[in-house]
Amino acid sequence: MKEIITGRLAKRIDGIAINELGIPSLKLMDSAAEAVADTAKEAAVRIMTTGKSINGGLKEDSDKSDISIRVFAGAGNNGADGVLCAVKLIKAGYTDTEVYFCGKEEKESPEFKIQKAELLSLGKSLHDFRKALGEKETLPEVDDNRDQTGSPECGEKNADIIIDALFGIGLTREVKGDFSECIDIMNRAKERGAFIISVDVPSGLNSDTGENMCKRPVAADITVTFGYAKTGFYMGYGYGNCGEIRVKDIGYPEGILPEDEESRQDVLYMQEDSDIQAMRLSERDIRANKSDYGKLVIAAGSEGMAGAAFFSGLAAFKTGAGMVKYLGPEENRGILQILLPEAMYDSAGEDLTELSCDAEGSDELSCDNEAYAKHNGRITDEKIRNSIAWAGRRGCVVLGPGLGRSEYARYMTETVIRLLYEYNNSVHEGSAENKKPAVYLVADGDALNMISEKKELLDLLKGYAVLTPHVGEMSRLTGKSTEEIKHDPVGISRKFFNDTGINIILKDSVSVIPGKNSKTYINTSGNAALAKAGSGDVLTGILGALIMREGFSEETIASAAYIHGRAGVMAAERYGLNGTLARDIAEAVPEAVEDINR
Repeated sequence: MKEIITGRLAKRIDGIAINELGIPSLKLMDSAAEAVADTAKEAAVRIMTTGKSINGGLKEDSDKSDISIRVFAGAGNNGADGVLCAVKLIKAGYTDTEVYFCGKEEKESPEFKIQKAELLSLGKSLHDFRKALGEKETLPEVDDNRDQTGSPECGEKNADIIIDALFGIGLTREVKGDFSECIDIMNRAKERGAFIISVDVPSGLNSDTGENMCKRPVAADITVTFGYAKTGFYMGYGYGNCGEIRVKDIGYPEGILPEDEESRQDVLYMQEDSDIQAMRLSERDIRANKSDYGKLVIAAGSEGMAGAAFFSGLAAFKTGAGMVKYLGPEENRGILQILLPEAMYDSAGEDLTELSCDAEGSDELSCDNEAYAKHNGRITDEKIRNSIAWAGRRGCVVLGPGLGRSEYARYMTETVIRLLYEYNNSVHEGSAENKKPAVYLVADGDALNMISEKKELLDLLKGYAVLTPHVGEMSRLTGKSTEEIKHDPVGISRKFFNDTGINIILKDSVSVIPGKNSKTYINTSGNAALAKAGSGDVLTGILGALIMREGFSEETIASAAYIHGRAGVMAAERYGLNGTLARDIAEAVPEAVEDINR
């Protein structure tokens, strides 16, 4: 399990290490600079091996001195890391290494002054960034003419490697002036082929939120960060802008993370293969029968939308569910029994999807009127109640995929939730003091829309339900705009969980799974192949099957998101990002589990 922390907490950890544990700041800095220098050497070796220099190719007898390295340093300790990295590279034979200082001398930290003196002792200069622009020193060439801000053409040649040490984890203000221009130069040098290594965090990026603090943060190829990855790498603009993220140990002892409530708010958790391996999902008890792996009811689908139910059921079986039973309209029976003959089907009526619920009493919590519920004699509360009972202890109901927005969808959503609540309060596991729900719920898609319109239903879901909204559905559930949710997905997810007691997976390119005691998971295991119709339905099936097998917990919920993402990756390897379909993702679940267990 990886721990991801805010820049705010990272600064506190630095303080604990230095002030409470007595680790010298220069020792931590030396380890950090060494990690960055090693990464730069690796990039340099690749350039020398391939002969692909930014300057048009290297000669066969080229050596380290032919590699052009430019370091951009600010006045703080991040800049000091960069200067010390340059010192290490020069001593290692990379003599075409130059450092450009962007800042004010009076702002230099004590550590910066020490590293600057070390650089000067090697006969190297600390170039003033602004002066270098005017005098056309050896900055990376960024434009053939003056750019729009009036900066002159500068440089004799491009850099092969750029080390970005301008701003660190403490950046919270807007970047302007020379600093903004310095970031622009690095980015434009990258467009010409320079390889960028950012120190701790790409300059211009808020390490807590992933917010842009300038018009365009440094687009790193590799971000070398220290101790822990930072939350801003996975939020907002940060996700996809940090390149490869390398977390390097610089000497923090184990257990250094504070465990107070304030600190827990600044930690996120990301699962790894080892967390899924512990579930031993590839194994199956030789003495077990199908019921031991759970009975899943899927209340889903509407006329013309059988696919969503199919994807959920297929994914559930592929994840290991023992039995699947559909509860849906008669129109979908034939389609689903052909697509997935392993599943059972219980009809919810022929014309219910077109029926209005206008009878007296329809404004109550459940749309429970006899004329509606008994239409054609096909669907009644009793039929839904029997399906819930069939699922039995540790069973699960998936509600919502492809359900539509008709009165039938409203009736199905409200009745399933009401009867599950009643069932779990009458039949439960454990003692009266420690009772656990007998049947769990996964709600997605149109069920979420129905819940958003009747928020009293949330009161019936605490402790046994998982909602899987995308950002738009989360907006309807919370009343927050999509922009607000994208800006603070962790905070809004946590607030929803704390206010309602209901578990969720907030689905986006980085999914958020909040839990008890502020423990919050994020998931990045997927790829763009998941941005396809039906992908979320696949997740409901995986989630339902895992809950029945592993039990109801935040860890199980996060694991479902992790496996779903990996299945998307496996499917895309076969069909490509554009060619992957939801059924391909479901089919890839067993392969993903096997790959995780290797």
